[in-house]
Amino acid sequence: MLEVELLKGGTTPRFRITGDRSIAKVLSLMVHEADSETLLWVLGPPGMVVSQELAFTRIEERQASDTELRQMRAAAEGSLGGSLVEVCEVTYGSVPDGFHQSIPDTGTAPPLAPGRRYVLFAVGPMEVGSAEFTA
Repeated sequence: MLEVELLKGGTTPRFRITGDRSIAKVLSLMVHEADSETLLWVLGPPGMVVSQELAFTRIEERQASDTELRQMRAAAEGSLGGSLVEVCEVTYGSVPDGFHQSIPDTGTAPPLAPGRRYVLFAVGPMEVGSAEFTA
């Protein structure tokens, strides 16, 4: 699981993201208003296309063993290769090295409205973390 911790609130919030290791390997970062699914700010690898299409997959009825989970993680990290970015901290509106801003596709991240609630999602190769915050 990715852990997302709010370090500084307000209209330019800063977050710490950690995984099993001290530095998380992240595929994408996304921010949306808490009561909306409209993405305000999305970072990912260069060439990433953002889709809001709903998809389903089959889920195994038994829990994977630790060995199976390690094998799946290694396979996911291997196939994603250069798409994963090691990130410790991120500030809203500032694009960390290795990421590309895909939403908005031009310009800067839209300003956050003071007093409104938002969610930051961090997506890794096999895990997701999030933090809700008030601007």
